[in-house]
Amino acid sequence: MQQQDYRGPSGMLKADSEWLGVEDLPLERNVKVTILKVVLFKGATFAGGRKKDGGALVFDGKDKMLIINGNRRKTMIRLFGADVSAWWGKTIVLYIDPTVTFGGVQTGGIKIRDKVAEQSQTDAEQMIHSDEPPKADDYEIDLSKGEDPRT
Repeated sequence: MQQQDYRGPSGMLKADSEWLGVEDLPLERNVKVTILKVVLFKGATFAGGRKKDGGALVFDGKDKMLIINGNRRKTMIRLFGADVSAWWGKTIVLYIDPTVTFGGVQTGGIKIRDKVAEQSQTDAEQMIHSDEPPKADDYEIDLSKGEDPRT
């Protein structure tokens, strides 16, 4: 076994996965992604060996997919309609909701902002000249530009 000292984002400490998880995104920042396509999967293996069928969003320039759970599906329908083909090529904003629970444990979860995120020049200028610290809605990371969301 080889080892080396490591100082960096905690997401690098988890096992490799094809699924986008909470540790892959920053806690208090928006992450802008463009949907390359939507896929159906069958028999995917998850924690504890459980198998699942479902759907996932594949993002442009990224190798991890986001599972489409019930809440994410409803948000996408509100944003772009029930025809999944209309989702392809759309830009959405992901964020971490630290209050999400799984199996009765507060784990945090990835959510999709329930609005199409477009920031006007005026909004951006107000942020730059404000003395207040930024809020989660105040800035975004664009994954399609190769920005590392964990820094």
